[in-house]
Amino acid sequence: MAQFSQRSRDRLYTCHPDLIRLFETVVVHYDCTIPSQMTSLELLDHLESMRPFGHCFEEPVFRLEAPIDDVVFYKDKTTKEPKHTAVTVQLGGRVKQKIMFFNEVHEDLVAAKKAEFLVTASRNTWQGMTQLSLMAKDFALPVQP
Repeated sequence: MAQFSQRSRDRLYTCHPDLIRLFETVVVHYDCTIPSQMTSLELLDHLESMRPFGHCFEEPVFRLEAPIDDVVFYKDKTTKEPKHTAVTVQLGGRVKQKIMFFNEVHEDLVAAKKAEFLVTASRNTWQGMTQLSLMAKDFALPVQP
C-alpha cells in the first residue's frame, strides 16, 4: 500500500484545507447522500419494495450528514469494557435519531459537533412500536483547519 513520507505528513497541516481533506480521505462507496428530512419509515417502504438484497444486489448504503447530540458507549456484558457506540443526531433540526456502531468504539465522536455517517436503514419493532433503525458502516469528522 502506498504511503506518504513522514516529511509530507509533518507538513500536511500547512496546506489548503481541501488538500488536507483529500489527503485524509479514504475511498468509500455509498449509494447516495440522503437529506435528513427523508430519514423516516417512508424511506423503508421504498427500500422494502427493492428486496431481497444479497449477492450482486447489496443493501443500499446512505451518506448522512448531521449534528451530533450525544454519544454513549454500551459495555460488554462480560468484560464491562465499552463495546458499541450509539450516536444520537439531530435530523431536520428537530428529530433525534440514534445511529449504532456495533462492536466498534469511536471515542473521537464524543468531542465532535457534526459528522458524516454511512448507514444502512431498517425497520425495528420493539414493544409494539416501529421505528427507523440506522446502522453505521463508517463516519468522517469535518477537517479542522
